[in-house]
Amino acid sequence: MLVGLSAVGSSYTFYEFGLDGSLMSRTESIMPFDSSIIHDFAITEDYYVVQENPVLYTADISSVFGSTPILGKGSVVSDVEEKSRIVLVPRPIGKANQTLVFDTGNHTLTFHFANTYQEEDGSVFLVSASFDNYKMGSEYGFDPIEGTFDPTHLMEHDHKAGPFLFETRLDVSAGLEYSNGDTLYGLATRWLVDGSRIHRDFPSTHPFLEGRKTRYIYCSASPNLIDGDPFFPFHSVQKIDVESGTCLSWTPKNPDCFVGEPIFA
Repeated sequence: MLVGLSAVGSSYTFYEFGLDGSLMSRTESIMPFDSSIIHDFAITEDYYVVQENPVLYTADISSVFGSTPILGKGSVVSDVEEKSRIVLVPRPIGKANQTLVFDTGNHTLTFHFANTYQEEDGSVFLVSASFDNYKMGSEYGFDPIEGTFDPTHLMEHDHKAGPFLFETRLDVSAGLEYSNGDTLYGLATRWLVDGSRIHRDFPSTHPFLEGRKTRYIYCSASPNLIDGDPFFPFHSVQKIDVESGTCLSWTPKNPDCFVGEPIFA
C-alpha cells in the first residue's frame, strides 16, 4: 500500500492506495493541535502515528507578495513553552477504534521517523530523529531566500539541541489516564537511543519491516565531533541495535567525502 497524509490546520486526512493506484480508504481526524509543522508520520498495524511539533510562525511581509518563501529564514521557531503530543489515529483495517493522545512531557520537534510498531501488549514503540529546539533557516546549508547552498550556514541553531535519535514508548494498556468522548489520553516514556547525544538524522529500517517490530535502525551520523564542528554534512552511516544499544559505524576513508541519506538494500 501507499499511505499519504494531507493536513490543513487541525484537520488531517489519511489515504491508503492499492498497488493499482485505487483509493482503498480515506480517514479524517481532527488533531488536538493546530500550531504544528508536520513533515513525516508513521504507521503500525492499527494506527497512523503523528507527532505534534509546536512552533511559532512569523511571516515576512514580503512573503505575502511572493518575493520570499512562506517558510523563510527565522519564520518558524520551536515554541519551547509547549509540550509535544503524539496522536494515534485508528486505521480502517486495524483493530483499534479510539484515537489516543499521549503527552511526551517535553518539547521536541521530529522531522523523521525511523519506524513505529506495536508490542505484544498493544503499546506502541517508535524511534525518531528529533530536535530539543529548532529554528528554521539555511537548513543543511541551503538558503531558501537566496536559493543558494552555503556550508557556512549549516543549521543555524544550537547544535546542542540535536538532531538526536530517541526511542519513545506509548503505554496503551496501562498509561491511559482519562477519556474525552472518543479520545483517550496517556503519558509517553522517552529516552535517547543508546544513551548518546550523537548527531543523527534520516533514520530508516528494513522496508519490508516498516510498521512491524525491528531491532536495527540505520541513519546518517556525525560521531566524534570536536567542539564547534558542524555535524552536517554527516560523516558516517550507522547501524544501531536498539535492543543491545550497540552501534556499528562506517566512515569514508577520504576525508573530503561525506554521506547522505542511507537506503537499505
